[in-house]
Amino acid sequence: NTASKDNPTHTLFITSPEPNSVIDTDSVTIVGTTTPNSVLSIINDTDSVTAMADNTGNFTGTIELVGGVNTIALKSYNDHGEVAETSFMLIFSTADMTASASATESKDD
Repeated sequence: NTASKDNPTHTLFITSPEPNSVIDTDSVTIVGTTTPNSVLSIINDTDSVTAMADNTGNFTGTIELVGGVNTIALKSYNDHGEVAETSFMLIFSTADMTASASATESKDD
């Protein structure tokens, strides 16, 4: 079953980051694909941004994170008034990830 202009199919896929990823920065760029030229809302508990899909459907949007679990919700609105939506979780770790690596590197033989 293929989509046509008379019967559009509106989709939304996240390609990066992977759901449930641990992020070590206070913002993340969401990358994905949707119906070409759609307008997207990217929302979490403390931030919301608007992104625009290009004429091939690719989009990016950067959203701020809070320490701990962040639920990211995306809604894509196409020019036919249809809405596609998805959500996923990311974990923003405020722990210093470099401390354990540098401690093991500085051991004397």
